[in-house]
Amino acid sequence: MGNLRLNYLIKKLKQGKSQYFDEFYALTKGAVYYAAKTHVTGSDVEDVMQETYVKFLSVISGVDEKKNPLAFLYEIAKNKALDITRKRSRTDTDVIVEEMQIGVNEVYSHDSPLMELCKKRLTENEYFLLEKVVVLGYKQKEVAAMLGEPISTVNHRYKTLVKKIKLLYKEAYA
Repeated sequence: MGNLRLNYLIKKLKQGKSQYFDEFYALTKGAVYYAAKTHVTGSDVEDVMQETYVKFLSVISGVDEKKNPLAFLYEIAKNKALDITRKRSRTDTDVIVEEMQIGVNEVYSHDSPLMELCKKRLTENEYFLLEKVVVLGYKQKEVAAMLGEPISTVNHRYKTLVKKIKLLYKEAYA
């Protein structure tokens, strides 16, 4: 994703030019969807996405486009999803549901089999690196600063991670 283009779109949105929102949405919806899908399911994902963009637009004047605005948007989505999860955990779960017959031909699949497999097979540090660099678009230098590690260490771990993911890709889509 082009950070320059994203920064340009945010400047235009700050100026009140709403015609740039569609392109902004197209560039960022994947990361927001991923953040929502990580914590909630079903129609809650759509609710989180909608609430995320409403919140982002309400605080856009305070967004620093020189920093990573996608990461800020991702954090909003994650927090909105966690809010829904907390609300659901406080509701009464003792409701009796009638047994439903599920059709034999119905097939359920994950939205991203590779990410599901990565979540299961990668270590916490490897998954963190994958999420920050690939999904959120951080530079390896920024991730190294987050982790407090030398850039050479992060670069080496990233190269090793890419090799692992290539093997997982074959397994996920075989």
